[in-house]
Amino acid sequence: ISGAVDWVWNLSPILGGAIMGAFWQVFVIFGIHWGFVPIIVQNLSETGYSLIVGPLFAAVLAQSGAAAAVWLKTRNKELKEVAGPATISAFLAGITEPAIYGVTLRLKKPFVYACIGGAVGGAIIGAAGSAPVGFVLPGAITMTAAIDGPGNFTMFVIGVVVAIAVAFALTM
Repeated sequence: ISGAVDWVWNLSPILGGAIMGAFWQVFVIFGIHWGFVPIIVQNLSETGYSLIVGPLFAAVLAQSGAAAAVWLKTRNKELKEVAGPATISAFLAGITEPAIYGVTLRLKKPFVYACIGGAVGGAIIGAAGSAPVGFVLPGAITMTAAIDGPGNFTMFVIGVVVAIAVAFALTM
């Protein structure tokens, strides 16, 4: 896995960011995301940052954008009661399982739209070479971990905002 990730990242950070942004939530569904933790920890121990973590912010926060759109759009009271808190937990803390299993995957298209938003935002973040300088769960409250990291923090924020906006707009 590590060799494949390094190969893609060396080929194109934009492609690497797009792939991680698009498929991170799919990896979460199947538990495969835990296979990336040793790679991330190794990168952190060698360089003080891990470039593959930057695009994960786009992937996670895109789920919050899609869940927010469902929360605003749905008339189903039960779904609305799940979508609101799921949006908050995904946005603030990066805990996307309630958004995935309770909202977006259940409706199918919002999950796909969140993956598209994650890919676009992840590509921007990959192009910027931005990454946090610690082992953090991607979420709005941990974005500050990328301020002193490599790359361009402004582009990092733009990538996250674009990911949320694309997922939200497509879902709406």
